Amino acid sequence: MVEGYEITEADKTWTMKLREGLLFHDGEKLLARDCVASLKRWMKRDPIGQTITARLVALEALDDRTLVFRLKKPFASLAAALAKTQPSPVIMPERLANTDAFKQIPEVIGSGPFRFLAKEFVTGSFAAYEKFDKYLSRNEPVSFAAGGHRALVDRVEWKIIPDAATASSGPRARAKVRTAKPGRYGDGRGLYLLIRPNGTRFWIFRYRVAGKLREMGLGSADLFPLVDARQRATDLFRKVKLGTDPLAERDAEKIAAGQAIAFGEVADHYITAHEAGWRNVKHRQQWHNTIDTYAAPIHAKLAVAAIDTGAVMRVLEPVWREKPETASRVRGRIEAVMDFATARGWRSGDNPARWRDHLDNLLPAPSKVARVGHHAALPWREIGLNIDEQSVDWGTVVQRRTSREPLDKGGWSMFPLGAPAGDYGDPIFTTITRSNARMPSSAGRVMKNWKPCGIPGWTVMTQPNGRCSTKKSSCARSKPCP
Repeated sequence: MVEGYEITEADKTWTMKLREGLLFHDGEKLLARDCVASLKRWMKRDPIGQTITARLVALEALDDRTLVFRLKKPFASLAAALAKTQPSPVIMPERLANTDAFKQIPEVIGSGPFRFLAKEFVTGSFAAYEKFDKYLSRNEPVSFAAGGHRALVDRVEWKIIPDAATASSGPRARAKVRTAKPGRYGDGRGLYLLIRPNGTRFWIFRYRVAGKLREMGLGSADLFPLVDARQRATDLFRKVKLGTDPLAERDAEKIAAGQAIAFGEVADHYITAHEAGWRNVKHRQQWHNTIDTYAAPIHAKLAVAAIDTGAVMRVLEPVWREKPETASRVRGRIEAVMDFATARGWRSGDNPARWRDHLDNLLPAPSKVARVGHHAALPWREIGLNIDEQSVDWGTVVQRRTSREPLDKGGWSMFPLGAPAGDYGDPIFTTITRSNARMPSSAGRVMKNWKPCGIPGWTVMTQPNGRCSTKKSSCARSKPCP
């Protein structure tokens, strides 16, 4: 778009000249004042744009083809900032650029080699672009996002497949089921592949009922291929949408048929029955992590009524000497689940996980095998962090990332994302690491005036009311300034 630029006045003035013949897709001429209005709108939202604004004296159009940046001090990365790819400082007609920067523009009119077809657009489903015959390409080779842009096709269509299971189907997905490393892999609509360190593979369906996350085993991945697991998950997904709790339905069917309940299902019942009395909200996930990770030999394979001392020992012996504290916690939780099953009438007899006068005759006391020293870093799940991997479209991410609600109400803790590598050759442009205080990326305001306030260990912000908010707690608490 720019024919060339000149830097003068001790590197503080950038004068840019537009190419001749530039047109918007509506046929109107693209002028310097359109660029000025568009760039000012972009600078209010983009972290790099905010950096430019802090150095800016004026941005103005001298004539129809000339715009000039006047800076307080030199900014050598200005040209690179205007060429960045995400989010791009897109140029639109002045009348659209004057829209509030924090509101959506009423229509999309650009000037590139392809024209957006608004009448064919279906949100979350379909978008189409056609070649813009009046676009004038630069007469030079293509270089990443720069150089001559030549449209070699007449039309481009984006067909969006919202169902991750459908989008990822095919030989590559099936191969991943066979070759993936230990971990948990989401496939869409609540279906997950769980691969344990010993190589066993299980399908799991995860869903929420009344805001509570639940997990339901769907069998071995060796017995049920990907296509079958997806169909079962889809059927369960529909039931959840209709208000049915699949686990509760399955338990009711088993009890009605006189079938035994597996240990893992009893553990789910125990957690549901007791979580209201737990002070720490993470305690529930820690319970699930412990049972899923260490009680695998009895989790889904054995009915709770069939679990004996030998079954408990198969769980405890592999970790009793390597991780005595963890093993002791696992034993206590197995004991609690077994007592719960007895009280519910699902089993009878002594508790095979009882320590006193039982397992203490078979295993050394944890205190005798515990080693004092540094601990290796633990997997996230083992320390109680619930990693709920979800594949969602970018529009959903943008909508959710501004929410501070709990997870069950649409909030979030963290999300990974990628960006073009070309934008990360300069640390100034690594916007993902340039969080604007309380809000991620460019979604929030820049919090200023942070400074020490005389309170040891606290960094605070002086507010207009004379109080100091702690940075550590993200302004959730305040103390009077000393």
